[in-house]
Amino acid sequence: MDSRIKRAKMIDQFMSIVFYGIALFFFLLLVGFAGKVIIGGLLGAKPEMFGFTKEQVQDFKTRYNKNQRKLAAGIENKPKGRPRKNETKLPPSIQQLNKLTQLQYELASKERHIKRLEMENELMRDFLSLTEGK
Repeated sequence: MDSRIKRAKMIDQFMSIVFYGIALFFFLLLVGFAGKVIIGGLLGAKPEMFGFTKEQVQDFKTRYNKNQRKLAAGIENKPKGRPRKNETKLPPSIQQLNKLTQLQYELASKERHIKRLEMENELMRDFLSLTEGK
C-alpha cells in the first residue's frame, strides 16, 4: 500500500510539472503574439496616420517661431478675426472705476437678471395653475 501512495504522489508531481509546462507554453505564446501585434502596429505607423503631414508640422513651427521672435522684440500679438459679441458692455462711468467695482457691477446686473427670470417663471406658473382649473 505504501508503494501505491508513493507512486501516486510521484505521478501527481509529474503531471503537475507537465500541466505547468503546458500553461507556461501557452502564456509565452500569448505574450509573443501580443508583442508581434503591438510591435507590428508601431512599425507600420505612418506620420499621416496621426493627422499631420510634414508640411503642416513645418508650417506650424514657422508660425510659432515667428510669434516668438515678435514677442522677443516687444511686438504685441493682435487677436485675429472679428471681436467677440459676449464681451460685457459696461457704462463709461463704471469703466473708469477699479476692477473690483466693475466686477461688483456685473454681479449685481446678473443678480437682477436672475431675479427678473424668477419673477417671470413664477408668473407663468401662476398663469398655468389658473388656466388648468377651468
